[in-house]
Amino acid sequence: MKASGKSTSIHSGVDHLRDLKYCRQWLVWMYLSVKNGESKKRAVSPTTLRVKGFSWNDPDNWISYDEAIQIKKRGIVAGIGFVPTEDDPYAFLDFDHVIDLDTGELLKPWVFDLIQELGSYTEKSPSDAGIRTIIKAKMKTPKGNHSLDGNVFEVYDKNQWLSITEKVYLDAPVQDGQDLIDCLISHSTSRSKKTTHLPEVDLSGDLEDTRKKVKRLLTKNDISPLPIQEPGRKITLLEARLHDEILHPWHAAYEEWVKEARAHPELQEQRELEGLQ
Repeated sequence: MKASGKSTSIHSGVDHLRDLKYCRQWLVWMYLSVKNGESKKRAVSPTTLRVKGFSWNDPDNWISYDEAIQIKKRGIVAGIGFVPTEDDPYAFLDFDHVIDLDTGELLKPWVFDLIQELGSYTEKSPSDAGIRTIIKAKMKTPKGNHSLDGNVFEVYDKNQWLSITEKVYLDAPVQDGQDLIDCLISHSTSRSKKTTHLPEVDLSGDLEDTRKKVKRLLTKNDISPLPIQEPGRKITLLEARLHDEILHPWHAAYEEWVKEARAHPELQEQRELEGLQ
């Protein structure tokens, strides 16, 4: 299912990042090789252009936006970045691998809905496959990865630098998003948080094959397979109805599996303890 077109509005020509550009909280970054031949974004010294001896979280190493842009224009770095702190009002929401690179369209309806609800400046990632929304909000929980009904997103307001591309997706001012982000985070869980694993259920061969196929499908689409791994939690994903387009055509078989799993007495007590009924 395609959620939207290549952009959600016509560019106004207004610089919605103007206030961020007044902050001396900028750096430059390059793609550097890491293990297995992969490349990662790494902040580098604006003078030596090296990682060694450079600490990106030291304010003395930050530069102005104009300085960062001048270095980028020389073609010796891949991009520029911003370092949010406790002293500024900004938070960044990251959504990875949500844009179809062939069509430029947003693939995840829930991301589209959230961006529209926030109504705040949004741009594409350096790879063009991700989306980043900038809002005015402060985190009341740990930064980093969160999951809401299997939907994975990242939120940062400090202790992390973020690349800035100015490849506008939603042409809008940076809006206050405190109430919405508080609500979102309060209903989400940190992906690093350990959960209690419920007992496995022995299913018939055909049904177990379907479970494995759904699990692979969720993983492939960057959705937490937790509801598939823990039988007592499966209803959470179904009730959310955020992934119908991804679960299809396994949805009917999946519902059948949920029904059979619920009938197993060994799950009854655990479900009551987890408040799943």
